[in-house]
Amino acid sequence: MSLTTISPGLENVVAASARLSSVDGLAGELIIAGYALEELAENATAEETIFLLWQDRLPSADEFDRLSPPLGVAA
Repeated sequence: MSLTTISPGLENVVAASARLSSVDGLAGELIIAGYALEELAENATAEETIFLLWQDRLPSADEFDRLSPPLGVAA
């Protein structure tokens, strides 16, 4: 008779892999393109985050200016 180890839920199971992000549930970390989620949420705009996901880097100041509409202008 063989013994089977049972893990609750998905403990220690890799369900998928991703190129841009990593999750460390034990440490409570979600890293997106090298940046902690909390860091992006506190410091990056939606446009910067989308650029990061598309280009694997944050935009330069010039690139960011081209992403954002001028103040007072609807997108």
